[in-house]
Amino acid sequence: VGSFPPASSTRGQAARRHPGRPRVRHPGVRGPQRKSRAAMTALAVLTACALIVLSCSLVEVLATRRESSALVNAAELGLEATLAEKRAPPKIIDTAEACRSAVDALLEEEEIAVDLEGVDLGRSPGRVCILQVCGNDGTTYLFDITTLQESAFDSGLRELLESQSVRKVFYDVRADADALLHNHGVRMQSTYDLQVLFHAVFFPEETTTYLKGFKTALEMYAQLAMPPDAFTMLKETKEVGHRLFDPVLGGTYEVWDQRPLLPVLVRYCATDVEHLLKMKAFWNSSVPCSIIEDITRARIERFTRLNYRSATMDFSIPDDLQGIPVPRGYLKLTMDIRGFAGKVIGRRGGTIRRLEEDSRAFINVEDNQAEIIGSEEAVHKAQRYIQDLLTF
Repeated sequence: VGSFPPASSTRGQAARRHPGRPRVRHPGVRGPQRKSRAAMTALAVLTACALIVLSCSLVEVLATRRESSALVNAAELGLEATLAEKRAPPKIIDTAEACRSAVDALLEEEEIAVDLEGVDLGRSPGRVCILQVCGNDGTTYLFDITTLQESAFDSGLRELLESQSVRKVFYDVRADADALLHNHGVRMQSTYDLQVLFHAVFFPEETTTYLKGFKTALEMYAQLAMPPDAFTMLKETKEVGHRLFDPVLGGTYEVWDQRPLLPVLVRYCATDVEHLLKMKAFWNSSVPCSIIEDITRARIERFTRLNYRSATMDFSIPDDLQGIPVPRGYLKLTMDIRGFAGKVIGRRGGTIRRLEEDSRAFINVEDNQAEIIGSEEAVHKAQRYIQDLLTF
């Protein structure tokens, strides 16, 4: 009582109850069943592989279409260079002979893009470490001032920077001009500050208080002239570079003096000048170069005399540039946000920064109005975001 019959007895009873049924053993799946399961497994593996190949092909097609769309958009807007081109690596100039050869080539150009990197850039004790130049053919030169010192300027750089026949395009020329004048005796001629053009085209009203940095200008350019993936890579290069030399982010400016220069900093230097000439061409349809050059000259003279660099506007836009239309492909829109300006700006500007990041438009709030500038897509997206804020 209370015990189960042995397993063999149970199987025997089952066989006796069903004498016509053969006794089946189950040591595993054998014969046709095993072959069938193996075939199903193989079919599942082949199906998965086919799906992976199809997915990769679809991603490639979509990426190609996106890039082609960006190229068509750029072509329609008059962008000179293709967006998918692979740039040659920058040429590092660290001998007097190479310097003279590079300068001779650049003196043949009508205009060049220029920028400087250094330690506490400005007059002494600040110092110039790298002077980067890009010509119209896309070749980028990094003149190694840390290595060459004054021999760089004696081997042609002074001649190039003081030439009146070659236009030098900068973005915020003030500190660069101050460093070149007071540390190396270079008094630049024929200079063109793209920061002045950017304000004249997009923010001509004198009520605009704060200067727009290169990051803002580059993002405005990229909305229409660069595919999103390319701009993402560019931003990552800039962010990594900043972390290396910006003390606020844990870096040190002394990294610009280290040789060999880190590859990411080589790329950082190149990105600063590779797009300047294209940005100028993209936005310069209705603004005479002479007007921007006159403002730039006055700006340099004032700064090199006073050495006071402010984040607020230090120049005014002439009356004949007021009211010029924004370049083709861009849109400027004004919204009435009376009573809601604080809500749009947010605590410490957090809301407006998030709106700009999400929409990729520039938003300026002043006098109960929100001015939105950017590509048509970006502006309409920012407009919807602000309308949602005002509604809720």
